[in-house]
Amino acid sequence: MITLSFDESAKQPKYEQLYSHIKEAIVSGAMARGERLPSKRKLADHLSIGLNTVENAYAQLRAEGFIESAEKRGYYVARLSARPAMKPPPAIDLPVVQTDAAARPGRFVLRNNAVDTASFPFATWSRLMRDSLRADHARLVQDLHPQGDRQLRDAIARYLLNYRSMTVAPERIVVGAGTTYLLGMVGELLPRTKFAIEEPGYAMLARTLQSRNVPYACVTVDAEGMRIDDLRRSGAGIAVVTPSNQFPLCQVMSIRRRLDLLAWANAAAGRYIIEDDYDSDYRYSLKPAPALHSLDESDRVLYFNAFARTLTPSLRIAYMVLPARLMEAYRARRRLYSCTVSGFEQRTLLRFILGGHYERHLNRMRTIYKRRRNAFMDGLRPLARRIRIDGYQAGLHLLLHSRTGMHEKTLVRRAAENDVAVFGLSGFYQNPVGETHCVVAGYGGLSEDDLGEAAARLCRAWGR
Repeated sequence: MITLSFDESAKQPKYEQLYSHIKEAIVSGAMARGERLPSKRKLADHLSIGLNTVENAYAQLRAEGFIESAEKRGYYVARLSARPAMKPPPAIDLPVVQTDAAARPGRFVLRNNAVDTASFPFATWSRLMRDSLRADHARLVQDLHPQGDRQLRDAIARYLLNYRSMTVAPERIVVGAGTTYLLGMVGELLPRTKFAIEEPGYAMLARTLQSRNVPYACVTVDAEGMRIDDLRRSGAGIAVVTPSNQFPLCQVMSIRRRLDLLAWANAAAGRYIIEDDYDSDYRYSLKPAPALHSLDESDRVLYFNAFARTLTPSLRIAYMVLPARLMEAYRARRRLYSCTVSGFEQRTLLRFILGGHYERHLNRMRTIYKRRRNAFMDGLRPLARRIRIDGYQAGLHLLLHSRTGMHEKTLVRRAAENDVAVFGLSGFYQNPVGETHCVVAGYGGLSEDDLGEAAARLCRAWGR
């Protein structure tokens, strides 16, 4: 007879406790194959439980194939195959992604991709989420349009017209979960097309293309932007550029280079330009340069932007504007795609934009980041003869060039010895370039006080 003491305080129902007990006995071999189980009534009487409890436990065991029933004979342990001996999985040594300061990250980590998440307008966002649940509940449970919520796309189109001088139809906008996802979608729309990416540039872009087996070439960036002569020699059909604030060199692509790039795209069928409008919203003195897309008269530019830098990285909402020819290709494949951003988040973001909260938040964050930049730069004044600072006009990081010939490894090492993590410029190249005399230091994720302390420590590290 099966004996079991039930846990009266457990949330698990008694029938599940009985089911688990018998299942474990069968799996462990305590109950042999073909062994007869007690009748339901006898077991119920023996355990002082209801008949339904035993019936439910037996029914679950039978449904999962652990026991079998024979008419007028009762229940028997199923004749299961012997379980293979379980071996522990082999240990896997995953490679550790190293950075310049990985061995000693330091108390003050000046990452270029850090943002001020503490300044996110939680109260406003929470209220708008509740408003969306209350007013949009019918819409939220419906299938999403593959390109994203139409009203959100309308709002994005108006924003691009007002702030980026772009006239865009909402039908050309596709919303997706991050720029890397949208970039992969473009690779599917233009299969076997070689990409050209900036060198130096955004490392995740190269890794994304590699993971999708998309061919690419690294094209050198000079003071005006991506070099057109190198682009022609690369054999690429798509050029990916950050013209408003090149990453990581923090320069604006000249109008001459923009026109040359558009001429390159127009010179052959099937060529396109992807404009990643990286950090275009964070300029601290001059107004942002018009988007490259606004100069495009031949419909060759795909425009990419995201809300990760302006709101929070966890809000994985990005969008792209497709040329007409690629929009046709997208619509031909649209049934293969589904929108990867929840309708709930899209409707909340829509209310955030329409209520003027997004514009006010951007203005507030520009002020906050400008103060942080100033606090960091003021703290570095004692190094004026030893360090040249670039990139302070826009974005969330600075380039610190050694005037004394000190190599980046020495700069990084001495900073780490003083609990500050900075990152060598050579780490942003795909091809080996040797050691530079420059490091990248982000200021978006630290307070003004912390940035002042970090600057003081860098003065001690590099002042000798």
